[in-house]
Amino acid sequence: MKTKEKIVQDINIITLLELSLTAEYTNELKQYLLGLIQAGKRKIIIDLSWVHFIDSTGIACLMHINHTLNQKSDYFALCNPQESVIHILDLAHLRNVFQCFGSENEAVLASSTKQPQKT
Repeated sequence: MKTKEKIVQDINIITLLELSLTAEYTNELKQYLLGLIQAGKRKIIIDLSWVHFIDSTGIACLMHINHTLNQKSDYFALCNPQESVIHILDLAHLRNVFQCFGSENEAVLASSTKQPQKT
């Protein structure tokens, strides 16, 4: 899977440079993102601006990373989703499962307001 990574503040922003997020790419993406988490990266934003289609394996991959980071009170968000991706998430009743923002800037700003969960 082709990706572009940049760091803004302490946030890893990963742009997926593929038109679809399907079974062909999800294992590679999941391993890549889990590697970032194991390396101590606590804030990840996935930029979906290139992605026009996501299947159930792509959704499952994103849900796994979302759960992993949220379980540790870390930050995970999606930004720049295409209308077609929003529609798929809506059909699956999953749009509210993810923090989803219209722009990278909105996602970055929201990360600074996230409060750690109290134990």
